[in-house]
Amino acid sequence: MTNYTVTLKKPMSSIQKGHEWSEALPDKWFETKKYHFDGHEFGPIGGKSDFTLFWYPKTYKNAIELLYDMKKKKRINSMKNTVFSIMIYD
Repeated sequence: MTNYTVTLKKPMSSIQKGHEWSEALPDKWFETKKYHFDGHEFGPIGGKSDFTLFWYPKTYKNAIELLYDMKKKKRINSMKNTVFSIMIYD
């Protein structure tokens, strides 16, 4: 079975700022079971830290749809300085 992971990462000075940033992102990325939002990670602690969000879509179509939507929103303020990616595991 093939598994998909979509990540969205942004440099943050604190975990609190990361939570505030994630709340400014489109609700549909988090509300729908289609994308299967799974949580976040913050680190490394001290120095430059990244706040990373993780989704585990069940299908390739859903993973690409989410990634494409992130790309379309790249110009909005909350998406500046972000890196998004997809990983495919067999």
